[in-house]
This record gives sequence, C-alpha cells and structure tokens, in this order.
Amino acid sequence: MALALANLQLLEPKTAKPDMLPRLDLGDPAKPDAKARQIELQDKDGKPLAAAVIGKTRFGLYGGARPGVYVRRAGDDQAWLAAGQIDLPTSTTDIIPKEVMDVPTEDVGRVTLGDGGPAPLVIAKDDPKAQAYALQSPPPPEGKKVDDQKLERVASVLGSLTLQDVRPAAEVNVPADAPKARFETWDGVNVEAQILKKGEGDKAEGWVTFAVTAGQPLVPPAAASTAAAAATPPAPDAAAGTPAPAAPAEAAAKKPAVEERVADLKRKVDGWAFKLPDFAGQRLTWGINDLLAAPGEGTS
Repeated sequence: MALALANLQLLEPKTAKPDMLPRLDLGDPAKPDAKARQIELQDKDGKPLAAAVIGKTRFGLYGGARPGVYVRRAGDDQAWLAAGQIDLPTSTTDIIPKEVMDVPTEDVGRVTLGDGGPAPLVIAKDDPKAQAYALQSPPPPEGKKVDDQKLERVASVLGSLTLQDVRPAAEVNVPADAPKARFETWDGVNVEAQILKKGEGDKAEGWVTFAVTAGQPLVPPAAASTAAAAATPPAPDAAAGTPAPAAPAEAAAKKPAVEERVADLKRKVDGWAFKLPDFAGQRLTWGINDLLAAPGEGTS
C-alpha cells in the first residue's frame, strides 16, 4: 500500500468544490456512508509523513494500458486524477492470513463428532491406504445407508480451513458444554474443535475455538498385530544366549515432527475464536441423519 501510494503520479486537477467531491468518492471519509478512504503514512515514532484520500478507480488511461484513481491530499479539497492503482483493505481481516490451519484429509485417521457427548459419531479408516472412510459407530438406522462422500467431507474440514472473522476467544465465550468435534491424525496430532452457533436463520454464525495436542499415533489393526508380535521377546539365541535387540518404534521416530506441528498449530489458534464458512461449521455438528444417503445413493 505504501509503495502504491508513493508511485501515484498526478495527471490533472479536477474539482475543488466540497459538494462535488462525493461524486468521485472523495467526500469526508469520516462520515458513516462515505465511500472515500483515507490512508496515512507514519514514521517509526508515529509522526505523520503523508496522508491522502482515495476515491474512485478510473480504468482506461493511456489507451487502456494503465488504470488511474481519483485522489486528494488529506485536508485539501483539490481533487486529482492520478495514474496508478492502490487497493486499500475495507477491514482488518483483509490484511491478515485467512488460513486457520491445513490438515490434509489423507492425514486424518479418525473424526469424532459430538465428542464427549452421549452418542458420538465415529468416522474412521482402518488403514491410511483405505479408499474411503466408514462410520464405525453408531450403526446407521435399519434400512438406511451412509453416504461415503459426506464422511469424506467431514474428514476434510480442516484442510485449507479459512476464516471469515476472528476475535479473542474471551469475547466470544464458547460455553464448556458446546458441541465438540475431534480430529486425530495417523501420526498423533489431535485437534479438538468446539462450536458455538450464534443467531438464527440467515443471520446465524458459527464460531469455533480449537485445542491442539500431541497424542498417540493411530495404529491400523494389521499393524497393531505386527507390532504386538514384534514386542514379544524373541527366544534366546542358542549361540549368543541373549535375545536380539528390538527395532525402535516408528512412533518415537516421528515424535519431534509431531511436536513441531502441534506447536505451529497452537501458535495460530490458541486464544482465538474463528468465524468459519457455513459449510465448515455445519459439518462439525452433523448428526447421524446428516450422514445418510438419499434413496438410491451411498455405498455404506
């Protein structure tokens, strides 16, 4: 923004009448309905260096090769057409990273919707190489099928998850008994989301807080059997008289990477509440009926 402002080149003066300035979106930026926006540059001590009011963009300067913009110096009613372009944010969320976290779907081994509640839904894969997630519990109602695509959508919620707004968690005050969803990765990253729905109808908003911890890696059933066999002390070698040393656990080898990922996620989410897109908030609170396939659809 600072560079764009410095690179503006004044081409020709326009109106200097205060009552005409709003036509160029250069009216008083302090008014509630104003379209003009003021930008001020300050030095390291907070002293003003320059200030300008930015108005309408004019396209098609120099035969359409370059845009222009109507501007005026702050405190001066003289409007100018300047060559160049400057895009100013309309809110603080325009100048912060939108991504809350990115947990790839293939990393997620198990999701529990309604975690800690009376009837949680557990969606999981038996193996990282499995093609689809399955509803492990509870079983679907008799005669009904679960939609595999909906299970996939739940597992993918934390992938490239973006915010619409963010506030200190203390301001949102998500209650302790708010619905929870728990995501567990194969290597032991656990993400717990707690969801608060505010408002109704078109004005409804979903606010979520996250707690990230390091847990135990998820072990597929086949791997668990192999690990159990490997953990059984081998028979003593007749020649050496001592058992062979056990191989180091794979989970221990991955632990530093998991701790690093957990620390990175905690830096992003601790102490904050995020307003998420509607689809994400809804999937975090889906019940059994939301996971069912329409008649003639679904594969589970």
